[in-house]
Amino acid sequence: MRVYRKSNCFKACLMISTALTAAAFAPVFPARADTVVDSRLAKSRIDDGTKYILSGGTWNGSTSWDIGGDGWAENESDNPDRNNSAYPNSTFPNGIYQSDNTGMVISNATGKPEFVFDGGVIWDDSAYGSFTGTMRLNNGTLVGGTAAGGDFSINSGVFRGAIDIRKGNSVDTVWTKISDGETVSEKEYVIASTGNLNIYGGEFYATEDSQILMYKGNTGTVNVGGSTQWKISAGKTMTVNAGGHEINITGGQFDLAAGGTLVFSGGTGALTKSNSTQSFTGSGTLELDFSEFSINSAMNFENGGIRFTGKNGALNLTNGDVIVSRFEIANSASLNISEKARLSIKSDLVIDGNLSGKGELILSDKANARFGRLDGFGTITLGSGTLTFTDATSDDVSVSLEVLNGTQKEDSDAGVININANMRFGTVNLGYSTLYLNEGMEIVDALNFDHGTIVFMQNAKPLTLQSSATLWNTSTIVTDSSVVAGATEGTVTIKDGKTLTFADETDENGNKTDPDRHFESKGLTVAVEDGANAVFAAEKTTFKTLTATNGKASVDSGELNVETVRVGDQNLNGDFVVAAGATANVSGTFSA
Repeated sequence: MRVYRKSNCFKACLMISTALTAAAFAPVFPARADTVVDSRLAKSRIDDGTKYILSGGTWNGSTSWDIGGDGWAENESDNPDRNNSAYPNSTFPNGIYQSDNTGMVISNATGKPEFVFDGGVIWDDSAYGSFTGTMRLNNGTLVGGTAAGGDFSINSGVFRGAIDIRKGNSVDTVWTKISDGETVSEKEYVIASTGNLNIYGGEFYATEDSQILMYKGNTGTVNVGGSTQWKISAGKTMTVNAGGHEINITGGQFDLAAGGTLVFSGGTGALTKSNSTQSFTGSGTLELDFSEFSINSAMNFENGGIRFTGKNGALNLTNGDVIVSRFEIANSASLNISEKARLSIKSDLVIDGNLSGKGELILSDKANARFGRLDGFGTITLGSGTLTFTDATSDDVSVSLEVLNGTQKEDSDAGVININANMRFGTVNLGYSTLYLNEGMEIVDALNFDHGTIVFMQNAKPLTLQSSATLWNTSTIVTDSSVVAGATEGTVTIKDGKTLTFADETDENGNKTDPDRHFESKGLTVAVEDGANAVFAAEKTTFKTLTATNGKASVDSGELNVETVRVGDQNLNGDFVVAAGATANVSGTFSA
């Protein structure tokens, strides 16, 4: 069987490289006239100071295939829905093409080249069909089923305008009608090529919407690094698309103007800072569209944003501080922040996928966040925004978090925490925040009430403490709808041999910091269970009900005021002790 193709742009690859020379020793090159590219210009190496004007328009190329053997066959499939050639049409954008199996280099060996994109392209369109056995192209070259190979490497040059750089074939399969001399059948051939797309130098000024594209029929990796400069103009989008393959970002200086977007898209990818020149500036957006992507080093993009759009994908932060103004996880994707990583954001955050890992999420300023799923995540720290936990699962699976930090400094606009799921926390440092309890909440390690407020809302389940805690006179638990609309009576349960202490906050000299303030919650029940203890040592404490079932409540000092005390039940004993000099006032029922 023999194979023929009538187009020149079929078999090979594009490579662009350079040798980096220190600026202080850069040679002076003679000026060259501009080159207007208004058709197909074949070049495999560009390493001079020429300015190329890549104009709009198209050039015509043949797309037919002739496949013959012992008999004869047409090149076209009978099915109009199938591609009948390696290209969907016979016209191609004007530009610089490389169609041989040699690779291509853009360098500054004899001068820095410049490219002005005005509708034109730089395109390595080399590819082979996945033929069986040895075939022959129309130029007489013998080929087999091996994809064309060669890197497309860019290490120098200035690129401006509507940048359009491509590697591989725009069609990844072709159908033909083939005959062996007796029968005629249709056959699909894979159109493939290999080689990386390397961008290790150059200046990219995307003043219009732009793209750097590797087609999916090309097997390779997109590598972005070195001292490459990227400037995305306001309102413009630059897309670097690996065609479902891998992208590695190890360097580069990225400046994204307001409304400007730089998109990296592929199957998997990683951003790892391998040199000190990597930076992100401006207030634009870095968009990551991957099934999985990792940020492996610190990243300061304090005025810009990151948007992850991989459908059901995963974004991993593995090491260092990532600081951004805006952060978005879309399309039910998940976020993993590892123990050595920390994410700080200033704007609202919504994650409907899972948030996992042992790292820290810091919601700075007035940033709000809502989480539908949490699986033992590390630490969340709230500024002055609103943090909401909801249970996105259909069953009664607990949502868990190791550490929750409320607003850490006194502020008239302190943060708000909404518990709308059956939550399990390791440690809660309430700070100055207000926590609205709409569901159950279990504290395993520590609850530091600090100067915070807890509000029991309608249908709230008990707040359960499995660790010792101190409730200060500066703390507030709201159980009265006249104080907060929708508030209702609630229960704090201490269990498992731990101790809940009611005490007054004092300064370094032992003086009460707020002499006129006492703890009071008219609808609160304190339940002491399973060998636990409740110790009342504040000057004055007031709430509704105290129960001690297989537990002990002791008034060590000061005054305790309650409506009801129940000690033990039909099956278990309990203890209630009032020390000498202390007072317990029970206005309603006392049962033991």
